[in-house]
Amino acid sequence: MAKGTMFNTLTLVTACLLSNAVSAAPADLPRDSASLGLDTRRPTHGGDVRMAGPLWLELVVGKSSLTVYVTDRFGSPVDTSGAKASATVHTDGKATHIELKPAGGNRIAGRGRLRLKRSTVVFVTADLRGKKAYRAVFRPAEGAAVQTP
Repeated sequence: MAKGTMFNTLTLVTACLLSNAVSAAPADLPRDSASLGLDTRRPTHGGDVRMAGPLWLELVVGKSSLTVYVTDRFGSPVDTSGAKASATVHTDGKATHIELKPAGGNRIAGRGRLRLKRSTVVFVTADLRGKKAYRAVFRPAEGAAVQTP
């Protein structure tokens, strides 16, 4: 069996097993994402929220700025005073690198030349006080993350 075929077969079998496990749940149990352990957070600052390891990152894009709000998995603000972070904005094959610095409280922010389109992808990497760096991928033009302050 070819390597790609075996991978596709395993993926299909796994998807079927997961589908059957969810549909076999008792009728009185909720079947929303939270009940399946896929917790989601709503944006607090009108941005786009993604999980990065044990952290929730909310990206808010301004005309020429990026602000990232950091919370723990329970929604409590995380101190970013010693954070080292960066964002790489990819649009139409061109990348812009923006250094993000602590901006007080649970915010890290940076300024740079931004041109957002539907195809824009933003990679945010955050390292809080020398701990493991975590990365999240955002597509700000798809959500409500684009603001003009």
